[in-house]
Amino acid sequence: DNQMARDRLDKLLDEENIDRSNITVLEHPIPNTFIRDAGPLFLTDGKSLKIADFGWDCYGGARFCEEKDYRRGEVDHDLADRFGWSVVAGAVDAEGGGLEVTNDVILAYADFAKSRNPDMSLDEIGQVLLTTYGKDHMIWIDESPLLEQNGHKIGGFYGQGANGHIDTTMRFVNDHTVLVAVMSEADKDKSPIQAHDYEVLQRGLKQMQAARNAQGEPFTVIEIPVPDISLHTNTMQVMPFTADFFPEHEVGDTVHYVPAMGYANFLITNGAVLVSAYWQEGMPESERIKDERMQSILAEQFPDREIIPLTKTLLFNWNGGGIHCATQQEPAVISGEG
Repeated sequence: DNQMARDRLDKLLDEENIDRSNITVLEHPIPNTFIRDAGPLFLTDGKSLKIADFGWDCYGGARFCEEKDYRRGEVDHDLADRFGWSVVAGAVDAEGGGLEVTNDVILAYADFAKSRNPDMSLDEIGQVLLTTYGKDHMIWIDESPLLEQNGHKIGGFYGQGANGHIDTTMRFVNDHTVLVAVMSEADKDKSPIQAHDYEVLQRGLKQMQAARNAQGEPFTVIEIPVPDISLHTNTMQVMPFTADFFPEHEVGDTVHYVPAMGYANFLITNGAVLVSAYWQEGMPESERIKDERMQSILAEQFPDREIIPLTKTLLFNWNGGGIHCATQQEPAVISGEG
């Protein structure tokens, strides 16, 4: 959002010897790391681009949202003006990471939708989403995991999250196939948050297995692993200068801060799929196997794309998001006639 950031980017591109010929860098006055959420949500018929514009309430009024964070809702309109995209308004509050779509289906967590729009029914919210996106069928999954919750999660566990985004646990890879995060039996008793989320993810898996597309047909559901959150938990004492972050605890209490980590937050893009990889030297072999299993699943689903593991995505996860949250692909359109 300023010259200092541009200079830093230039330095990183130079260090990696990146070809600049296909890169356009834009400066924008409003910081927006997680561009998928309040940024442009593209609609296309293959010939032109529009954007869906939903209300932005900073993840349902997440803690520590400041004025600049609420102003992130201006970004999609600003970019639409800059690039000449028309805007389709949807009269609900929603974010891009909270909505997974196929050609005719929208998938979302019900608690995400209700927390943003408490005065509307799920049917009303779903109808607005379907009309705005031009889809035919809405699938609601009842409950998002605690790892997605912003602030206090359970017991002494805290962390950032987007308050119910589906792209951390369930992702379509085509119109008929969905990847669903499932925690292993071996990991479920390693912390209270894992014990809780194990059950939530199991219920979500069963709902997705029972779900049907717009034609009444079941999806192919593929289970994907969940990294062991306990290996990445930051345990600390509440200090006077951090007390505001842990309002449910007293100074001197022990608390645990966890990242919103997972494999489902991958990005499908030109010729590649970018996915988190978490294993490091000294970690259990089971974590390396999870990394490799996730990469193998993606390779099976995208045989024509390179699967690229990224090893530093915890930097995003500690702030409540991931690769998918911090990116937004613009669909290609056919230019000219014919």
